Amino acid sequence: MAAVCAARSPKSGDASPARPSASAAFRLLSAPVAAVPLLLAFVEAELPGAMDTVTALSDFHITEPAFKAFYMIFTCVFCWGALVFGSMNDEYYESDEYRNAGGNGTQFWIYQRVEEEEEGAREELWRDELRREIEEKVTEVKGLKGAVKEEELV
Repeated sequence: MAAVCAARSPKSGDASPARPSASAAFRLLSAPVAAVPLLLAFVEAELPGAMDTVTALSDFHITEPAFKAFYMIFTCVFCWGALVFGSMNDEYYESDEYRNAGGNGTQFWIYQRVEEEEEGAREELWRDELRREIEEKVTEVKGLKGAVKEEELV
């Protein structure tokens, strides 16, 4: 450690060499220890008589262009099937058994029917409220007419 400290250059203006802190000394000593696994990996690869890595191959091999062609064909067939079978008419969904409740095949008819029912209920409430307001106005007008007649009599 003294050799490491003596090898360091002194700070500018100082006559004595700088003394490293304890953590710096620990880092200097632990650096070679940290590199040991990496060095062992390099040395092990270069040892004479060491076993070479053997890649186990299966009996089935496919080249990269064949691999790409296979998946391209798979994708094309899948897309073709989605387009063809997706555009076909289904006898059940086109039948009266499915559509007798008012369906049009989009499944939005349920929400449209509920909205129509809610709209009808709102209109009925609005009519009732309007009828009540008209009745209140009529009673007020009758009350005012009665008050005017009483004033005329007095």
